[in-house]
Amino acid sequence: MGPVVYSYKISNGKAIKINPKLESTDDNGFSWFHLSGNHKKALEWIKENLNIPEVTADMLSSKNTRPNVVKFPTGYMITMRAVNTNEEGNDIFNAINLWVTENSIITSRNAKILAIEDIVKDIELEDIPESKGEFIVRLIHHIQKRINLKVRDIEYVIETLEEKVLNKDFNDVRTDLINQRKTIVQMKRYLVPQREMLQALILEKQFFIDESNTISLKYYYDKMIRLVEELDVAREHILLVQEEVTNIKNDQMNKSMFRISIISALFLPLGFITGLLGVNIGGVPGVDDTNSFLILSVISLIYLVLGTVYFIVQKKF
Repeated sequence: MGPVVYSYKISNGKAIKINPKLESTDDNGFSWFHLSGNHKKALEWIKENLNIPEVTADMLSSKNTRPNVVKFPTGYMITMRAVNTNEEGNDIFNAINLWVTENSIITSRNAKILAIEDIVKDIELEDIPESKGEFIVRLIHHIQKRINLKVRDIEYVIETLEEKVLNKDFNDVRTDLINQRKTIVQMKRYLVPQREMLQALILEKQFFIDESNTISLKYYYDKMIRLVEELDVAREHILLVQEEVTNIKNDQMNKSMFRISIISALFLPLGFITGLLGVNIGGVPGVDDTNSFLILSVISLIYLVLGTVYFIVQKKF
C-alpha cells in the first residue's frame, strides 16, 4: 500500500475515487488526497506531485507541527491538532497538516484521525463538501466535536474526584488530580494556537474561504474560545479540590494531634506521681505497706476514668 490513503476528485456535488496522482482539475472542483505521513514513500510522493519548497514538504509530512496558517506563493499550509482517540502513542493530540492550492487539498497525518474518517463517511453517504472552504470547515467541525467530548470527560472526572473527597475517600485522588492537570496543560498547549489559527483563517482573505465559510469559522472560533475558557475553569476546579484535600487532611491530623495531647495530659500527672514515688530516698510513703501499690493503682484508674469521662462530655474526643 502506498502513502495515499484516500484520493477523490470532488466536483459538482459528486466525489469520484481517482488514482493517487495529482492532476489538474477544472474550476468547478478540486482533488483531495489524504496521505499517511509516516509512510516511507510519503515525502517522495509529496516532492514528485507538489511544487513546494523542501521545508514545506517536511512540514506536510511532520507529526510535530504546531497549529498555524502559513501563506506560500503556491498555496497555504494549514496545521491542526485532533484528539488522539486511538491510543496510538502518549500524545493527547495528533497532528493533521493540510496543503491547499487552487485545485487541490492534500491532508497528511501520522496517526489515524477520526475526523478524516468522518469526512470519508460523509462522502460515502453522498454528503459531499461543495468547495475547499466547506471541506476545511467540515474537518474543523469534526475535530472540535471530539475536543468538546474530551473537555466534557475532564470535567466529569474532576466532579467525580470532588465527590470522593467530600465522602472522605482519598484513594488515588491526588494522583488523579495531578494527571488531569497535566492533561489540561497539554491540551492548552495546542488549543490556544489552534484558536489563533481559526482567527487567522477568518481575518485573512484566502481564496478558498467564502462568506458562508467565514460565518461558520466564526462560530467554531467562538466555540474554541469557550473550550479554552472551560479548561481554565477546570484547572481552577482542580486547585479547589486539591485545596479541599489538603484542608481535610490537615483537619484530620490536627484532630489526631489534639487527641494525643489529651491522652498525654491525662497521663502527665500519673507520670509525675510515679516518678516522685520512685525516687530512691528514705521517707517515701507506703514503702512498708503491702497495700500501697493496690491503693495507688485504684486511685490512678479512678483518675483515668473520671478524666476520660470529662473529656468525652466536653466532646474533646
